[in-house]
Amino acid sequence: MAKRFRLSEKQNIRIPVPEKFQARFGMYIKSDFKPAHKVSLDLSGTKKHSKVVPAAAAKTVKKKTVSSKKSVKNNKKKKNTADFNTFVRIIAFVIMFCSLAVLCNYASGYIEDIELNNAIVDEFGISFYAPDEKIDEALAREVPKYPIEETEAPGEEGQRFTYPVVSSIDSIKRLADAYKDFVFWIYVEDTSISYSVVQAEDNDYYLRRNINGEDNLSGTLFLDYRNESDMSYGNNIVYGHNMQNGTMFGSLKKYADKSYFDSHLMIYTYTETEVTAWKIFSVYETTTDNYYIQTSFVNKDNYFEFIKGLQQDSLHQSDVELTEDTPILTLSTCHKYDYANGRFVIHAAKVFTSAIS
Repeated sequence: MAKRFRLSEKQNIRIPVPEKFQARFGMYIKSDFKPAHKVSLDLSGTKKHSKVVPAAAAKTVKKKTVSSKKSVKNNKKKKNTADFNTFVRIIAFVIMFCSLAVLCNYASGYIEDIELNNAIVDEFGISFYAPDEKIDEALAREVPKYPIEETEAPGEEGQRFTYPVVSSIDSIKRLADAYKDFVFWIYVEDTSISYSVVQAEDNDYYLRRNINGEDNLSGTLFLDYRNESDMSYGNNIVYGHNMQNGTMFGSLKKYADKSYFDSHLMIYTYTETEVTAWKIFSVYETTTDNYYIQTSFVNKDNYFEFIKGLQQDSLHQSDVELTEDTPILTLSTCHKYDYANGRFVIHAAKVFTSAIS
């Protein structure tokens, strides 16, 4: 005999309908009626009693299920955040480590550069004295007579020039014998510029190599490979790095200051046989788009127009008079404060050359 159930007014029966009958009975399944109790029947033939679940309890179970899902989602979100933070920390550590390695590499380059230059100075006895200073008597030599610039008017005394005296006569010669690419020594009074200048078959070799040909971030001051080593004419260009510790050409940027410019106008270059004085006539900041490193010219007029243009670009004016036959010395270094490809440039005109006696 089939069992009969009588439902109270606020009860309902939930019966699972097979999929193939859902379309037929769908209209009876959907209802907005909200019973106080929900009744589940097991019609599989086993003897189980109907289970009446209060509506309030059903809501509690549902809330617990939703809360559990939110908890799992939150835990997953926290885990993802923790993993991301760990990843960020690792990246930050790697960046810090690489930056420290780069700084150490630069610091090492600075130290090597200073030590090598000091070793060269000590080994070959390269030092300079002002003309009025007393030379060490142990050198057993007199200060050479200063060259005199001749004037066109007969009977008029020419302009007298002086220059810093190198302490040892044969120091530059021995240096040139020791290093095949050595060209001259460059010196500017009261600055850090006192270095050997080399010349290779291209402008890349000494960019990151010292005078021994060894890898070094500071590189070596070098003369443009297109120039003649005696610098007797044209635009003669010397390149050097703008080192942050002021070595190499790191002090050139000081020439942007007018008072510094006025007090450091002279540059001296020394070979094994002679000294040449150059007077600065132009200082400015530019970029590589400006072809100030031109070395070939159609004729003298073209060259004169070129160097007059350099003089007009200067931040400060000087009294240097240029002619179509005036050789110039150009010092070039990187200067990336205002431009990514910036350069700081100094141009100096040849004043005189004197034999070292």
